[in-house]
Amino acid sequence: MFGICRSAYRQLRRSPGFAITATLILAIGIGVTTAMYSVLYAVILQPLPFVQPDRLVAISAKPWDWVSFPTIQDWQQRSHAFRSMAAVTNWSPRIESSDGAGRANAILVSQNFLSTIGASLALGHNFTQTGHVADCFNEAIVSDAYWQRMGGGTSLAGRMLRLDHQTYAIIGVLAASSAFEGANELDEPSIFTPIGCDPAIQAENRGSSSFRAIGRLQPGVSLREATAEIAAAQVQLARDYPRYYPSGISPILTPLADYMSGSGTRAALFATMAACGMLLLISCSNLANLLLARNTRRRAEFALRVTLGATARHLLSQMLAENLAVSVAGAAIGIVFSAVLVRLASHVTVVHLARLAEARLNLPVLAFTAFVTVVVAVLLTLLPASRGLRPDLLADLSSGSARCSSASGGMRSAGRLLVALQLAMALVLVASAGWMVSSVLLLLHQPLGFEPDHLLIASTDLRGPVPSATIEPAKTLAVLHQALDDLRALPGVSEVAAANDKPLGGRVNRYGFCSDLHPDACNHPNLEAPDVFLVTPGYFHTVGQELMRGRAFNGADDGRNHVAIVNRALAAQQWPGKNPIGHRIYSGDLHAWATVVGEVSDVHSYSLDREAVPNLYLPEADAPDTSMTIMVRTEGDPNLMDETVGRILRRDSGVSVRYVESMPELMAHQVALRRFSMWVATAFGFLALGLAILGTYGLIAYEVSIREREIGIRLALGSSRPAIVGLLLRQESRWILAGMATGLLGAVAAGFLLRAEFYHTGAASLPVLTGSLLLLALPALAAVAIPGRRASLLDPAVTLRRE
Repeated sequence: MFGICRSAYRQLRRSPGFAITATLILAIGIGVTTAMYSVLYAVILQPLPFVQPDRLVAISAKPWDWVSFPTIQDWQQRSHAFRSMAAVTNWSPRIESSDGAGRANAILVSQNFLSTIGASLALGHNFTQTGHVADCFNEAIVSDAYWQRMGGGTSLAGRMLRLDHQTYAIIGVLAASSAFEGANELDEPSIFTPIGCDPAIQAENRGSSSFRAIGRLQPGVSLREATAEIAAAQVQLARDYPRYYPSGISPILTPLADYMSGSGTRAALFATMAACGMLLLISCSNLANLLLARNTRRRAEFALRVTLGATARHLLSQMLAENLAVSVAGAAIGIVFSAVLVRLASHVTVVHLARLAEARLNLPVLAFTAFVTVVVAVLLTLLPASRGLRPDLLADLSSGSARCSSASGGMRSAGRLLVALQLAMALVLVASAGWMVSSVLLLLHQPLGFEPDHLLIASTDLRGPVPSATIEPAKTLAVLHQALDDLRALPGVSEVAAANDKPLGGRVNRYGFCSDLHPDACNHPNLEAPDVFLVTPGYFHTVGQELMRGRAFNGADDGRNHVAIVNRALAAQQWPGKNPIGHRIYSGDLHAWATVVGEVSDVHSYSLDREAVPNLYLPEADAPDTSMTIMVRTEGDPNLMDETVGRILRRDSGVSVRYVESMPELMAHQVALRRFSMWVATAFGFLALGLAILGTYGLIAYEVSIREREIGIRLALGSSRPAIVGLLLRQESRWILAGMATGLLGAVAAGFLLRAEFYHTGAASLPVLTGSLLLLALPALAAVAIPGRRASLLDPAVTLRRE
């Protein structure tokens, strides 16, 4: 073995150009793949930092997503698949400190939440366990990161928080190893408090769907078995409580790790990892072609070794040792390169990935790198060996020339096959990049139903500094109107209005809705109930939402005359083909009937990639809400006014500001992951394109070099130079077209697998596929034509004399 390794080292020293080129190509391929795997492992594959994380599931209900706390209790009591089940929901309380008032990143949890999820505490103890969801005891547990921001320490004595005008005792600090990082409500919460601490939640109300369930499965119970049990329990609930559960509700169980990472993130990272693998394969194909050419020139050496008694096994061991040495050197440089990439990735701010900061070159990542290195070495050995270890002793010993066409015909076929595969994989990556680019462009430039440009969004809380357990409508309206008047007086502001949520948002109201067409539906849960928005006069003009029929709200709509405005989707749902003006609806927000006075256009709800849903608009004066979003239409760039707007709002002691952001910025955040995937896919696509074209050019240049004698004879017999170029184009375009056809099928298959990531772009999108084919075919044909033209310029006399 030592002799084989020493011989491999000598062979590589004799060809430093090849060794350096091969090492650098592999360093890039292995480095990028290792860096991507380290990110994938940290965000997706790494177990959650809890006890037996594989037994944890997130439970929601389709199509409502959120469920009530009594529903969660009944699920656990009526099934035997769960050891325990906890509830969690978002909470954004007002927090007061020496630095002023702000918003806390908190969540409300059931008393058994930490024990269910298996999180450990560094200090203190768990919540008081009474079994009664309404109990609060003003207790709070904070994360380790938040504890350090508070000054840290080893004692909890006297450590307090001021949340929503109430004082909370800090009774525990989560261990740093049990930090929460994920999507949705479990995205780095700083403060944990019992559900009963927020009186607005109505946790004991079966009709208040505000919670997500987290369950711990019993040992030996599979996800499928648990889903079947909880579905049966839901059927019983629908039978026992028909007022609250329509027949269309079905529980959905998702592994907690998948839920915390987010389905979009998982798909994007796995797709990126697949793209890295394809890039590595393209690099290996290029190197395999280099090795085929190198082995062609070494055929005389191999023939001599066989003559002296070497077996095919000895020759294969020699080639494997050489390739393994190159692969190990490439992996070593690639690890350094990947460490740099991982460090850069951990500081990415354009997109939020849970646990990205934990990405590092740990043992699993290094084991993956070692596996990839060995696989690459084997791949780089087998194909060239299958063609290069069949020497024709007499021909190879007598020729000793790399230009013997008969000796290298099989290798030329293998080289063409490798380049065709490169082109196929490159087409898949280029088409994927095209789909991502078109998806992002369609998302950002689609008709939204309102005008996002020059629109500034300010999320506010209208509760004043004086503690109050109930909402005072008159005071809330006075604070809101004063804030709106102050903003209208600012130079550069053209329109101001407010709503309880922004465009591209949504407020779910599934109970207490019906129309005069179906008045009997008021006493039953309605899966088709609209989202309800409370808006001030001038809202539709401010956001640029078109009024299609009737009138908008005005100052006379002060809560005494109940009126409503519906969007086109709600009008079509309740009164298809009819004018909705004058019809009546019943809303649980009003607990009264209201007359429809207007119809407006649809806007996208919740996110850019979700279609419009039925919306009901009510005057803010009918049901004043303390959580309001103020919309400011500016004459110039809204980003230049965000600080001014925030300062004006904070000047009023009755308003606390969560954030101020322009609508284009909010839209950019919604497509941040898609845009990040788009740039990564585009970079990989162009890199794959470059490697494939380089491989094509290298193969053709090599073929021209070994066919110089043939081309010289053709020229001597009267062939024209354009005819030589045409001959090469005809001969080589066949395998280029074969590679393109294979790549086209692969691109359609990849598009089908990734269809959830493409917005309104099908896997067989003709513009994307056509553009990708042209982007790859034209440079590939140019890579054939350039060496062909150079060959046509050969002097036949010189060529034949040299041969």
